[in-house]
Parts: sequence; C-alpha cells; structure tokens
Amino acid sequence: MGKWNKGNTMWKWVVEHPRLWMAVIGAAFLSLAPLAWLQYRWIGQISQADRERRTAHLAAAVARFVQDFDGEVNRLYRALLTGPPGPPEMEAAMLARRFAVLEEADVDPRLTRDFYLSRGGESGVAELLRFDRNDGRFTPVSWPASLERLRDRLMPPPRPGGPPSAAPFVPVEGTIPALLAPRWRPARPGEPPVVPGVPRVEYAGWLIAELNLDFITKEMLPELARRHFLAGETEFALRIVNGRRPERIIYDSDPALPGDSFASPDATAPLFAVHLDGPPRFGRLRPFLPRFGGQGAGRGWRFDEPPQGRLPGAWLLLVKHRAGSLEAAVVQTRRRNLTISLAVLLLMAVSLALLLVTTRRAQRLARLQMEFVAGVSHELRTPLSVICSAADNLADGLVTGEQQVRRYGSVIRGEGWRLSQMVEQILRFAGIQSGRAKYDLQPAGVGEIVLKAVAACEPEMRAAGCQLESSVDPDLPPVLADPTSLAHALRNLIDNALTHGGQGQWIGVRACGRSNGVAIVVEDRGPGIDPADLPRIFDPFYRGRRAAREQARGFGLGLALAKRIVEAHAGTLTVESAPGQGAKFVVWIPALTDETAQACDEFNGAKNPAYRG
Repeated sequence: MGKWNKGNTMWKWVVEHPRLWMAVIGAAFLSLAPLAWLQYRWIGQISQADRERRTAHLAAAVARFVQDFDGEVNRLYRALLTGPPGPPEMEAAMLARRFAVLEEADVDPRLTRDFYLSRGGESGVAELLRFDRNDGRFTPVSWPASLERLRDRLMPPPRPGGPPSAAPFVPVEGTIPALLAPRWRPARPGEPPVVPGVPRVEYAGWLIAELNLDFITKEMLPELARRHFLAGETEFALRIVNGRRPERIIYDSDPALPGDSFASPDATAPLFAVHLDGPPRFGRLRPFLPRFGGQGAGRGWRFDEPPQGRLPGAWLLLVKHRAGSLEAAVVQTRRRNLTISLAVLLLMAVSLALLLVTTRRAQRLARLQMEFVAGVSHELRTPLSVICSAADNLADGLVTGEQQVRRYGSVIRGEGWRLSQMVEQILRFAGIQSGRAKYDLQPAGVGEIVLKAVAACEPEMRAAGCQLESSVDPDLPPVLADPTSLAHALRNLIDNALTHGGQGQWIGVRACGRSNGVAIVVEDRGPGIDPADLPRIFDPFYRGRRAAREQARGFGLGLALAKRIVEAHAGTLTVESAPGQGAKFVVWIPALTDETAQACDEFNGAKNPAYRG
C-alpha cells in the first residue's frame, strides 16, 4: 500500500484497488445512520439537562429577586414601624427620633416619600400627623388624596391577647404603595388582662410609611432586574402587577412587549410582603396554569404557597422568557442543535459523495492516461520505425541511386514532420492545462487563417486520396485572434475529419458570417459519431468506441485542444452528427469589437494569470 503521507501513492492504491475503496466508502455511508440516531438521542438528553438547568436558574433568580426587594421593605418596616409602645405624650417624639436616624438602620432614605401618624376616634384615624424631615417633628395635616381610600379601609387590628378581628391585618398596601403598622398603648390602670399573664394594651391608631413609587419603579426594580435576570446568558422579561388587580402594572422591564405576553408566565412569585418572623422562604417551583391566561394559555412555574400564617405579597412578580416561554427557548436550542448536527451529517455525506466522485474521476483519468500513453507510444513508434529503417538502409549503403535517396529523404522528412506535429500537440495541450499558454491576439482575417490551415493539410489529404473542398465568403468581418493558434485548431478539426470521416472521400471547409461573428464549418461524409460519445467528444484523452474498435491513429487530444483554443478567442465549438450521416464541427468567433477584446481579456486572464493580450 505504500506510504499514505504521499498523495500520489494513495491515489495509486485507490486506482489499483477500486472495489476495496468502494467498500470503504460504502461502510462510511452506512455508518452515518447510527451516528445520526446517536446524535438525536444525545441532543434529547442535552435538551432535558438544559431544561432542568434553566428551571433551576430561574428559580434561584426569582428567589434572589424577591428576597432582595422584600428584604429592603422588611428592614424599613422593622426600623420604623415596630417597637414597644410608649406613653402617649412621648410617642411622637420617640417616632421622630427613630425617623431621623433612618440611614443608620441600613435603609435607603429614597425608598420612602412620607411618614404619617394617625390617632383619635374609635378607629384611630380621626387625626393625621405628617413627619417633617426638615424640622424632625410631626405636624397635623389633612388626609391626602392618595390615602383617602386607605383611610376608609383602616379598621382596628386584632388586639394582642384579645379575640380575633373579622378583618385580617395586612401590613402592606400595594396600590399606594405603603407600609402599615398598628399603634398600641398600655391600657388604663385597673383594667384586668384578657389573657392571664399578658399585659392589656389598647388600640391607638396607625403608623403609615408611604413609599416612593418613582424610585422603586425607575431605579430599584430595574437594578434588581439587571442584577438577577438581564445579566449573562439569561433572557427574561419581568412584569410586576397588583396582586388583587393583575391588570394594573406596577413595573415592566420591556414595555414594547404586547400586553398579553405574560398571560402564561414562566414563573410567578408573591412580592412586597412583610415577614415578621424572618426572611421569606421558598419551596420548589411547581407547574401551574396561570390565572391570567385565557383559553389555551401555556403552563408556567410558581413557588409553593407560603406556610400557614405567612402574609401574602401585595404585588405579583411575573417572569417570561423572551423566546415566548422557557420551554420554547429549550425547544429552540434543541432545534438549533439538531440543525447543526444535520448540517454536519450532510457535510459528511457530501464529502463522501465528492470523495466517491473524485475517486471515479481519478480512476477514469488513470485509465485515460494509460490509454494516452499506449496511444502515444503507438503513434510515435510508427514514424520512428520508418525513420530508423530508412536511416539504416542509407547507412548500410543499400540506397545508391539519386532517385532512391530523394525518395528516402522525402519519407524521413514526412515522418519527422509527423513526429514533430505530435510533440507540438502534446506540448500545446500541456501549456494550456498548466495555464502557461499565451496568445498574440490581433485583428486578423478569417479567410487567411482558413487558407493556411487547408494548405497545411493538403499533403495528407492527397496521400489519403480524399477530396478537400473549401470556400470563404467575401467581405467577412475581421476577428480578434492569434492566427497561428486558430489555424492549429482548424488543422486539428480537418485532421479529425480525415482520420474518422475520410471513408466518405470528401471533407468540406467553409467560412461564412453568422450572428455578429464568423462561423467556420468543418464537415465530412463519414460514418458519423456514436450518440453515446457526443457528450464526451471534447474530453482530453477520450477516444470514441469506433476509434478504439478500429484502432484509428491519434490519442484523443486534437478536439480537446481545438475547443480550448476557440474558447480562448471568446468563441464556441459545437458538433452535429448522426450515425451514417457524417459529422459537422462549427467554430464561431465573434467579430472584432471593443466588447470582444474585453471578453477575450477576461477569459484568458481568468484561465491564465500571466496572460497578456
């Protein structure tokens, strides 16, 4: 098998063992099916792992988002709105001191807009005091319009140690938004406790912290969204709505999304809740049918319900993947992986197909090369044998008369000319194939080129007893051509007609004007060309079935060389033939124009970078 690091050795092995090589390629083709099945299975497993990873990432992001936001709210609640009750005459001053040192409680002062203290009356809302940050004191004010609806809903909360209230205490108000805390004070002396051992206290009013909604929606929430959802490879959109009225949007990370985009969110979680017993805890994300979606809404994910007694959030966090849903993103990734995998498999299949085609072409080329070597050897042996035989007779003194010497000299000259023509043909083709062929294009008359080619072939025509008839129409337009190369192409066509169509004892060559150019027709009355050979008649080294069967002279380069020379002149070479009706080759060369010169330059420049017109 030789060394595989040498391309020529490998191709030699391929040519010498075609069946084994075809078996190798066939086995490679068959292996693509199980490989495709394995890739499909692996991509399915990767998609399942990706789904679990994305779900876990979403759960962690939602939990961190809620904990950060609710943690800020709870710090504010614990710092401002909770504490032991004090005497009524000192309560306002105590609260003022607490509000004045807000920053020391690790609470962003921008989170709050105003602080209020309500007191008086049975429900504790008869009088409202507002904390003045500049003076550090509570001053009486009228109930603002933003708190009017809240005032109507404030009811006495359940008394510590007393009977439960009909209205449960909710420490947050999501519409305003605000934080609420009841105010208690010790009961009057002499009143017995409701529960033994628990001091009796009385309801005195409310502490209200009105939050800064502009700061929350424009700074706080966008920062949390960027931190937990919009960084890295996550691509989620967030929407926060009122828990009781979901149509009211508090915050939207992408307002350009349609209003129904969150009908089936990927995850939901309660937000804006006070957790008096510590930070919020989250369970597992469970699938659910979103309550905001209509018919056909997809499934989403939400956290387990809070433990018994945990107060719900006033807001609701909705999370939606920008691809439509988390499942859609997983499916999109899976389809992309399948597409890439299919493309790789198709590329492998195409590569194997190209390798198969290349192998067949290499085998065919090797066969043609062997036929070419055999044909050249045969063609060269005949003139060399004649030359050597004549030279031996002359050297041995067997030829004495002047007439015989002349005859032997004529034979040697003719065979030598024939031998030189073969060598020139091979060298021309090698030059064209290697891109080193150069053409001296110049304005030329077609009649002169035709006469030159006919004159060069007349000796062979007379020797073969074949009649050559030529005609050139007058007033033909000039063409841009290399006269020597174009005449050589015509000689090849005439020689081909003499070799394969000379049995008809007639060959015609005529030139006429046609379609803004000049047509040169070479035809014969021989047996014609087999239809199966027509598609490959201009291939290098190709010899038709009849030529191979009759062992006609030549090695399959004449027509290939003629076609390449004609194409270098921006022309075309076509053939028309039918069995028993001869063959007709038509060379068309465009007339001399500026466009013709440019087309020739472009063609030859593309074929041969060293070309000079």
